[in-house]
Amino acid sequence: MLNFNLRITNDSLEIISTLNKMQRDQSPVLVWQNLGEKRIIRNAVISAIDFVTGKVILVPNDPYKNFDFLGPQTIYIRGQEKSILFKRESIKIDKRRIFVDIPNEVRMFEKRINHRIKFGFNSPYLGTIEIKINSTSELRKEFIFNLYDLSAKGVSFNFNFKDQIFFAEGTEIFIRKLGQIPLKTPIEGRVVYLKRIEFMSQGSRINKIKMGVAFKTPISEKILQSFY
Repeated sequence: MLNFNLRITNDSLEIISTLNKMQRDQSPVLVWQNLGEKRIIRNAVISAIDFVTGKVILVPNDPYKNFDFLGPQTIYIRGQEKSILFKRESIKIDKRRIFVDIPNEVRMFEKRINHRIKFGFNSPYLGTIEIKINSTSELRKEFIFNLYDLSAKGVSFNFNFKDQIFFAEGTEIFIRKLGQIPLKTPIEGRVVYLKRIEFMSQGSRINKIKMGVAFKTPISEKILQSFY
Protein backbone atom coordinates (compact mmCIF):
# COMPACT_ATOMS: atom_id res chain seq x y z
CA MET A 1 0.00 0.00 0.00
CA LEU A 2 1.31 3.44 -0.89
CA ASN A 3 2.30 5.80 1.89
CA PHE A 4 -0.01 8.83 1.79
CA ASN A 5 -0.09 9.18 5.62
CA LEU A 6 -3.84 8.68 5.47
CA ARG A 7 -5.86 7.90 8.55
CA ILE A 8 -8.98 5.77 8.43
CA THR A 9 -11.98 6.96 10.39
CA ASN A 10 -15.49 5.64 11.00
CA ASP A 11 -16.45 8.66 13.11
CA SER A 12 -19.89 9.40 11.64
CA LEU A 13 -19.93 12.94 13.01
CA GLU A 14 -16.63 13.78 11.33
CA ILE A 15 -17.72 12.18 8.06
CA ILE A 16 -21.12 13.89 7.93
CA SER A 17 -19.68 17.25 9.01
CA THR A 18 -17.09 17.10 6.23
CA LEU A 19 -19.66 16.11 3.59
CA ASN A 20 -22.08 18.80 4.78
CA LYS A 21 -19.39 21.48 4.54
CA MET A 22 -18.43 20.29 1.06
CA GLN A 23 -22.08 20.51 -0.02
CA ARG A 24 -22.57 23.92 1.61
CA ASP A 25 -19.37 25.41 0.16
CA GLN A 26 -19.79 23.64 -3.20
CA SER A 27 -16.13 22.68 -2.93
CA PRO A 28 -14.76 20.61 -5.84
CA VAL A 29 -14.89 16.83 -5.79
CA LEU A 30 -12.80 14.53 -7.96
CA VAL A 31 -14.71 11.42 -9.07
CA TRP A 32 -13.08 8.58 -10.96
CA GLN A 33 -13.62 5.03 -12.16
CA ASN A 34 -10.99 2.43 -13.04
CA LEU A 35 -11.78 0.37 -16.14
CA GLY A 36 -8.79 -1.92 -16.62
CA GLU A 37 -5.91 0.29 -17.76
CA LYS A 38 -8.32 3.12 -18.52
CA ARG A 39 -9.40 5.66 -15.94
CA ILE A 40 -12.36 8.02 -16.25
CA ILE A 41 -11.85 11.15 -14.13
CA ARG A 42 -14.47 13.90 -13.79
CA ASN A 43 -15.02 17.00 -11.65
CA ALA A 44 -18.14 17.26 -9.55
CA VAL A 45 -19.79 18.90 -6.55
CA ILE A 46 -22.20 17.55 -3.94
CA SER A 47 -25.65 18.88 -4.79
CA ALA A 48 -27.48 17.31 -1.84
CA ILE A 49 -27.24 14.84 1.01
CA ASP A 50 -30.45 12.86 1.58
CA PHE A 51 -30.38 11.51 5.12
CA VAL A 52 -33.73 9.74 4.67
CA THR A 53 -32.38 7.46 1.93
CA GLY A 54 -28.77 7.70 3.12
CA LYS A 55 -27.51 9.04 -0.21
CA VAL A 56 -24.96 11.60 -1.35
CA ILE A 57 -25.90 13.14 -4.70
CA LEU A 58 -23.14 14.44 -6.96
CA VAL A 59 -23.52 16.52 -10.12
CA PRO A 60 -20.97 17.81 -12.67
CA ASN A 61 -19.33 21.05 -11.53
CA ASP A 62 -19.93 22.40 -15.05
CA PRO A 63 -23.69 22.72 -15.76
CA TYR A 64 -23.04 22.15 -19.47
CA LYS A 65 -21.32 18.78 -18.97
CA ASN A 66 -22.61 15.28 -18.26
CA PHE A 67 -21.16 12.25 -16.54
CA ASP A 68 -19.99 9.35 -18.72
CA PHE A 69 -19.25 6.76 -16.03
CA LEU A 70 -20.29 3.13 -16.46
CA GLY A 71 -22.40 1.31 -13.90
CA PRO A 72 -22.14 -0.63 -11.72
CA GLN A 73 -18.32 -0.35 -11.43
CA THR A 74 -16.82 1.14 -8.28
CA ILE A 75 -16.68 4.94 -8.00
CA TYR A 76 -13.89 6.73 -6.10
CA ILE A 77 -14.64 10.12 -4.53
CA ARG A 78 -12.11 12.60 -3.24
CA GLY A 79 -12.52 16.11 -1.86
CA GLN A 80 -10.01 18.34 -3.61
CA GLU A 81 -10.09 20.95 -0.85
CA LYS A 82 -11.60 18.93 1.98
CA SER A 83 -9.85 16.08 3.70
CA ILE A 84 -11.79 13.01 2.56
CA LEU A 85 -11.39 10.00 0.27
CA PHE A 86 -13.67 6.99 -0.14
CA LYS A 87 -15.06 4.53 -2.67
CA ARG A 88 -18.55 3.18 -3.19
CA GLU A 89 -19.71 0.07 -5.00
CA SER A 90 -23.44 0.61 -4.47
CA ILE A 91 -24.13 3.42 -6.93
CA LYS A 92 -26.75 4.74 -9.29
CA ILE A 93 -25.60 6.84 -12.23
CA ASP A 94 -27.27 8.91 -14.91
CA LYS A 95 -25.85 11.67 -17.09
CA ARG A 96 -26.47 14.42 -14.58
CA ARG A 97 -26.33 12.72 -11.18
CA ILE A 98 -24.48 10.09 -9.20
CA PHE A 99 -26.17 8.60 -6.12
CA VAL A 100 -23.86 6.92 -3.59
CA ASP A 101 -24.45 5.66 -0.07
CA ILE A 102 -23.20 7.89 2.72
CA PRO A 103 -19.94 6.16 3.71
CA ASN A 104 -19.47 4.55 7.11
CA GLU A 105 -15.68 4.68 6.78
CA VAL A 106 -13.37 7.04 4.88
CA ARG A 107 -9.74 8.04 4.65
CA MET A 108 -8.95 11.52 5.90
CA PHE A 109 -5.86 13.54 5.09
CA GLU A 110 -4.76 17.17 5.01
CA LYS A 111 -2.13 17.50 2.31
CA ARG A 112 -2.83 15.95 -1.06
CA ILE A 113 -1.16 17.24 -4.17
CA ASN A 114 1.99 18.43 -2.34
CA HIS A 115 2.40 15.23 -0.36
CA ARG A 116 5.15 12.85 -1.40
CA ILE A 117 4.15 9.31 -2.33
CA LYS A 118 6.82 6.82 -1.28
CA PHE A 119 7.25 3.62 -3.30
CA GLY A 120 10.59 2.48 -1.84
CA PHE A 121 13.71 0.92 -3.31
CA ASN A 122 11.88 -2.21 -4.51
CA SER A 123 9.27 -0.13 -6.34
CA PRO A 124 7.39 -1.86 -9.19
CA TYR A 125 6.86 1.55 -10.84
CA LEU A 126 9.13 2.71 -13.64
CA GLY A 127 9.83 6.04 -15.27
CA THR A 128 11.09 6.58 -18.81
CA ILE A 129 13.35 9.62 -19.10
CA GLU A 130 15.55 11.21 -21.75
CA ILE A 131 18.54 13.52 -21.60
CA LYS A 132 20.23 15.49 -24.36
CA ILE A 133 23.55 14.01 -25.45
CA ASN A 134 25.04 17.50 -25.47
CA SER A 135 23.82 21.09 -25.44
CA THR A 136 24.37 21.63 -29.17
CA SER A 137 22.47 18.55 -30.37
CA GLU A 138 18.86 17.40 -30.25
CA LEU A 139 20.03 13.78 -29.94
CA ARG A 140 18.77 12.18 -26.74
CA LYS A 141 19.55 9.08 -24.70
CA GLU A 142 16.72 7.14 -23.05
CA PHE A 143 16.73 5.47 -19.62
CA ILE A 144 14.15 3.44 -17.70
CA PHE A 145 14.57 3.82 -13.93
CA ASN A 146 12.64 2.70 -10.85
CA LEU A 147 10.59 5.39 -9.10
CA TYR A 148 11.45 5.82 -5.42
CA ASP A 149 8.95 8.56 -4.60
CA LEU A 150 6.79 11.19 -6.27
CA SER A 151 5.05 14.48 -5.50
CA ALA A 152 3.50 17.26 -7.56
CA LYS A 153 6.81 19.12 -7.50
CA GLY A 154 9.36 16.38 -8.06
CA VAL A 155 10.35 12.75 -8.29
CA SER A 156 13.27 10.56 -7.31
CA PHE A 157 14.62 7.51 -9.11
CA ASN A 158 17.07 4.79 -8.18
CA PHE A 159 19.36 3.11 -10.69
CA ASN A 160 22.61 1.21 -11.14
CA PHE A 161 26.06 2.80 -10.89
CA LYS A 162 26.85 2.30 -14.59
CA ASP A 163 24.40 5.07 -15.54
CA GLN A 164 25.76 7.59 -13.04
CA ILE A 165 28.20 9.04 -15.60
CA PHE A 166 25.30 10.53 -17.58
CA PHE A 167 23.92 12.65 -14.71
CA ALA A 168 25.05 15.51 -12.52
CA GLU A 169 23.37 18.19 -10.45
CA GLY A 170 21.70 20.56 -12.89
CA THR A 171 21.23 17.99 -15.69
CA GLU A 172 17.98 18.67 -17.56
CA ILE A 173 15.78 15.62 -18.09
CA PHE A 174 12.59 14.93 -20.01
CA ILE A 175 10.17 12.39 -18.54
CA ARG A 176 8.21 10.46 -21.18
CA LYS A 177 6.36 8.04 -18.91
CA LEU A 178 5.58 7.72 -15.21
CA GLY A 179 4.21 4.39 -14.06
CA GLN A 180 1.39 3.48 -16.47
CA ILE A 181 0.98 7.07 -17.72
CA PRO A 182 2.56 7.80 -21.14
CA LEU A 183 2.96 11.56 -21.56
CA LYS A 184 2.15 13.29 -24.85
CA THR A 185 4.15 16.28 -23.65
CA PRO A 186 7.20 15.25 -21.62
CA ILE A 187 7.62 16.58 -18.10
CA GLU A 188 10.69 18.78 -17.87
CA GLY A 189 12.87 18.59 -14.79
CA ARG A 190 16.32 19.22 -13.40
CA VAL A 191 18.51 16.96 -11.26
CA VAL A 192 18.89 18.46 -7.78
CA TYR A 193 20.87 15.70 -6.07
CA LEU A 194 22.62 12.37 -6.59
CA LYS A 195 23.61 10.10 -3.71
CA ARG A 196 24.65 6.52 -3.11
CA ILE A 197 22.19 4.39 -1.16
CA GLU A 198 22.24 0.90 0.36
CA PHE A 199 19.26 -1.31 1.15
CA MET A 200 18.51 -4.96 1.84
CA SER A 201 16.55 -7.06 -0.66
CA GLN A 202 15.85 -10.76 -0.04
CA GLY A 203 18.77 -10.95 2.37
CA SER A 204 21.26 -9.26 0.03
CA ARG A 205 22.79 -5.80 0.38
CA ILE A 206 22.07 -3.68 -2.72
CA ASN A 207 23.92 -0.50 -3.73
CA LYS A 208 22.36 1.99 -6.10
CA ILE A 209 22.26 5.66 -6.98
CA LYS A 210 19.27 7.74 -5.88
CA MET A 211 18.56 10.80 -8.03
CA GLY A 212 16.21 13.62 -7.07
CA VAL A 213 14.52 15.64 -9.82
CA ALA A 214 12.57 18.91 -9.44
CA PHE A 215 9.87 19.52 -12.05
CA LYS A 216 9.89 22.74 -14.02
CA THR A 217 6.15 23.06 -13.30
CA PRO A 218 4.02 20.91 -10.93
CA ILE A 219 2.44 17.80 -12.45
CA SER A 220 -1.31 17.30 -12.66
CA GLU A 221 -3.61 15.66 -10.14
CA LYS A 222 -4.49 13.09 -12.82
CA ILE A 223 -0.93 11.76 -12.86
CA LEU A 224 -0.81 11.48 -9.05
CA GLN A 225 -4.20 9.73 -9.03
CA SER A 226 -2.83 7.03 -11.35
CA PHE A 227 -0.76 5.70 -8.43
CA TYR A 228 -3.76 4.89 -6.20
